[in-house]
Amino acid sequence: MTTRQLFKIQNLQKYYPVKKSNVFQRHQEYVKANKNISLEIFEGETLGIVGESGCGKSTFGRTLIQLREQTGGTTMFYGDTIENLMPSYVKETYDSIPKISGSYDKDFAELKALEAQRNDEASIDACRLKEIDFNKKYGNVLRLAGGLLVHDDLNFVRQLLIKRYSAGSKLAQIHQDLYMTQARLKIVGTDAKLEANEKRLQAQFAR
Repeated sequence: MTTRQLFKIQNLQKYYPVKKSNVFQRHQEYVKANKNISLEIFEGETLGIVGESGCGKSTFGRTLIQLREQTGGTTMFYGDTIENLMPSYVKETYDSIPKISGSYDKDFAELKALEAQRNDEASIDACRLKEIDFNKKYGNVLRLAGGLLVHDDLNFVRQLLIKRYSAGSKLAQIHQDLYMTQARLKIVGTDAKLEANEKRLQAQFAR
């Protein structure tokens, strides 16, 4: 049985622009956090990332799961690119940003208070349950919106991210339609070849 490929990364790059030192600087310089990384991860495998502090491990991990937009290269998920994967929970998460922002400070303070009070099994369990609830409520928001959450107008952030999601969804549909069209053309081409071979064999046996 063939092992299913989960990830395929080809020449992944993640560069961060460096602020120009003066107005006369012509060329943009970049910090190359990740450069031309290629690897494959198959079902059942575990990926471990080891390296010195500052070598780009965290950046690679975030870029791999698309929490950071890659500068270059191709990342395939189950044989598909991220442009073709626009799960509905992303839109739901964006839509919830203004609603949950008001309760974040309160919930965060409660979590920290429970962490400070951990001194027995009951308090440790209470803290663990609170942490699970906190991550469930805010985890996707923090991962998907990131630094945009410090913006003064979270309704604007919500609208901006949903607009981006809508554009991505349309692009995903175009990719999907193109894929299906190509698949149908391959089937038609295969059928035509089979029909031609069948006629050729019939002609040979008829002789």
